Amino acid sequence: MKAKKSQNALEFMIILIFMLVFVSAIMYIIGLYTVDLNVKKEKTKLDDFAASILEEVNTLQKVDGNYYREMIIPKSFMERYNVSINHSYLILENKFVTADDQKFYYYIPGEIPIKFYLNTTKNEGHIIFEKKYIEKYDGLNLFE
Repeated sequence: MKAKKSQNALEFMIILIFMLVFVSAIMYIIGLYTVDLNVKKEKTKLDDFAASILEEVNTLQKVDGNYYREMIIPKSFMERYNVSINHSYLILENKFVTADDQKFYYYIPGEIPIKFYLNTTKNEGHIIFEKKYIEKYDGLNLFE
């Protein structure tokens, strides 16, 4: 009788451990899937932002001059990401994750004068696209 009780207790412990391992594995898989979805969502957000910048650059390249556009980057975006423009690249970097794969570079084609500055009081970023029309003394029309 005593051997039967200890056998039942042992079987119960084995089943309990198996169930805990099984539930833990399922939780781990769900966690990985959730993290992957969040990373894809953040990447899509950054790609959309970069696409809007590149669309403005394309518009700026097509016009003949006297074009001015100021884009205000919202506070919520600036709190999450460092935005910078370095030569021909738009650089978006996640402030909260320091991994190398959280720094995204977007190529800006052409020689476009883009100004970028931060409004520290409102924590907003401003990107200014400007193409001026200049007339030279020899009658040639050039663009700045």
